Amino acid sequence: MPLKAADISRVRNKVVRGDLNQKRKKELKQAKLKKRIARKEAEARGETVERVGTDPRTRTGIPRTIENTREWLGDEDGEYADPRTRPAPVSVNEETGDVTVDMGSLSNLFPTNAAAPEASTSELPPSEPKVLITTSPGKPPTPHTRGFLEDLQALLGGKTRADVVPRRSPKFELGRVARWARKRGYGAIMVVGENHAKPTSLTVSLLPYGPTAHFRLTGITLCKDIPGHAKPTSHPPELVLNHFATPLGLSLATLLSQLFLPPSQAAKLQRQGFQGRQVVLAQNSRDFVFVRRYRYMFALKSHRLGKTKKQSDTRFQEIGPQFTLKMRWIRRG
Repeated sequence: MPLKAADISRVRNKVVRGDLNQKRKKELKQAKLKKRIARKEAEARGETVERVGTDPRTRTGIPRTIENTREWLGDEDGEYADPRTRPAPVSVNEETGDVTVDMGSLSNLFPTNAAAPEASTSELPPSEPKVLITTSPGKPPTPHTRGFLEDLQALLGGKTRADVVPRRSPKFELGRVARWARKRGYGAIMVVGENHAKPTSLTVSLLPYGPTAHFRLTGITLCKDIPGHAKPTSHPPELVLNHFATPLGLSLATLLSQLFLPPSQAAKLQRQGFQGRQVVLAQNSRDFVFVRRYRYMFALKSHRLGKTKKQSDTRFQEIGPQFTLKMRWIRRG
């Protein structure tokens, strides 16, 4: 049984009293660990274990996080139902195992695009709309920012899918740049903001009806700074989205999916992406979106311990760049 704090306080020798305190803390920690292990073993056997405490985390054993404490308020008319209750726009072929994503269903999550008026033939983008990457107005971008712009262009599929045009004059505000880009057939615009000679923000807008989202940009590592990085090719990358299950997360996932795979060219770009074996991973964790790019390959595992069965192995090599997005706001139009 651990010593009591009152008994230890009566010890006059400072060194002995400190040793007894350390011993008491260790005994309390060991007793707490034994109780926790016994409780987990009892729960594994299917027994009902009564937890003591008023904290919901203590009673249920499930910690409270941003993801599991979100609430969908909805609306009275039910016009915008909770996207988590909708059927997933993904179909799997049981014979071949191919996975197909319905980009049209994903685009319906944006009420602005769904309710937008029909555009005339002259306003429609070309068969393969490109992405315009520009900068905030002011001084020319620094070498570090220019390197990030080039890596961002390669991330979207190279010069065939994106153009880099730095914005130097403060007279060209974002709305004017968007109209200029729309007339020249661009399907989206990305604005990289710079502060203290480093890129610090990213604004993404789909043309012509939006939505527009603004992100804080952190944790940037260029391709050349990644040890042993692979060299990218001009193939459009595949896109993997993880943990975008909330209504806001689905809106952001739709924005990213249309940025990499426009609905009109999704099937074609996916076929080309399979040939390049490049994949862009966007993982949402605590409202931070971590973006990475890899090249993958399938190889046979080496025979070990006398095994004769052939087993496939997936190998990855990072291409870059690395950066983290923190969404500040998203709006229609």
